[in-house]
Amino acid sequence: MKHVAIWLALLCGVVWLGVAQPALAQDEFDEGAPAAEAEDEGQKLPKTFDEFVEQHKELGKTPQGASKSFLDSLFVYMNPDTREEGRKMIHFIVIEYKTGDRPFEQRANSQILAERLRDPDMAYIFHSYVMGTSPENQYKFDLNNYEVNIEKSNEGGPYGYQCWWRSTGADSARAISFKKSNQSGLWYVADWTGLPSMVRKPIDPDVETFE
Repeated sequence: MKHVAIWLALLCGVVWLGVAQPALAQDEFDEGAPAAEAEDEGQKLPKTFDEFVEQHKELGKTPQGASKSFLDSLFVYMNPDTREEGRKMIHFIVIEYKTGDRPFEQRANSQILAERLRDPDMAYIFHSYVMGTSPENQYKFDLNNYEVNIEKSNEGGPYGYQCWWRSTGADSARAISFKKSNQSGLWYVADWTGLPSMVRKPIDPDVETFE
């Protein structure tokens, strides 16, 4: 009987091994998978003025990086919930606004910029400076993972180092000028006057057009 019991146990083991095991459900299969790698902190849109200043310590080492800081500040200001923080960022990054006690919105040469930043229907103007946007995709992009569309850069001139931002809704790039601080060695915006110029409107795929 002892030999019969051993034989039966072995037979059951063989049968069990030969039966296909049920596949794990997708959520069970992924449960132990490593978490997705976090986004680069330097790419995320800052939520507070302090975060912005910390990011600029790295981004501001080059005019191209300072371009990202500047566009970040505009995007933060465009959101009514973070407008006050955005205003602080703009005052920090634009040399002209570092002095004086008036907010930039009250300066005569900045009123068009301020009006278009606050108007949701004009947001696409500033979105158009992001690489990969277009009128066809309604200038959509990820605020926490984007690059400024810089066509070319050049030194010299009375306005400092120029980065030519290419709007994906315009035929020519706009020059944004930067100057370097003699104290921090970081770059700040010296001139932005062409920035709020109009660009092509987003194309609504649901609207009938004729060509």
